[in-house]
Amino acid sequence: PVLGFMVNLRSDETKEILESYKRAILAARYYVYLEHQYIYYPEIGEYCVQALRDNRDLQIIWCIPFFTEETQDPVAERAALVEADQFASAITDASQLTQGNQLRSQLAWHGLFRHRQMVEQMRAIDANRFAEFSIRRLIPGPNPSTDMIYPHSKIILCDDRFFSIGSANANGRGFTKDGELNIS
Repeated sequence: PVLGFMVNLRSDETKEILESYKRAILAARYYVYLEHQYIYYPEIGEYCVQALRDNRDLQIIWCIPFFTEETQDPVAERAALVEADQFASAITDASQLTQGNQLRSQLAWHGLFRHRQMVEQMRAIDANRFAEFSIRRLIPGPNPSTDMIYPHSKIILCDDRFFSIGSANANGRGFTKDGELNIS
């Protein structure tokens, strides 16, 4: 079966938002702050890696949710798949695409893998100049606890000189195919 919702048949690409991110990241002198629902697009990682290599004063900060809405708890999900000896096939076996919610899970794991690669590349350059955070709020009471705050924003701030906010997710569709709008 053809999964048309996964394929954009348009041949044109719109890359203005991605290009503005590239220019801002590579021109940053002191810091780059990215706050996104997720950061899966490899070019963003490449720009950050290049900027860290080129500028020893640069700090890069990413703020993302601890886990995405596609995979509600990746640690627990991975543990369950490993225990059932299904981890490898769960993220690589295309025949499982039509089973239950497997498609969303595969896409989420693929994105997490890409994200992890970018993080490891930046930390390999200088782990003290790259940080990644998730936000939690304290729930007071007799049994205090915390709850994740899920940032759905799409923000980049560089050196108090460049700011962009909008609807473009940091993935291939958001940066090249979907009709997104950012204000910079």
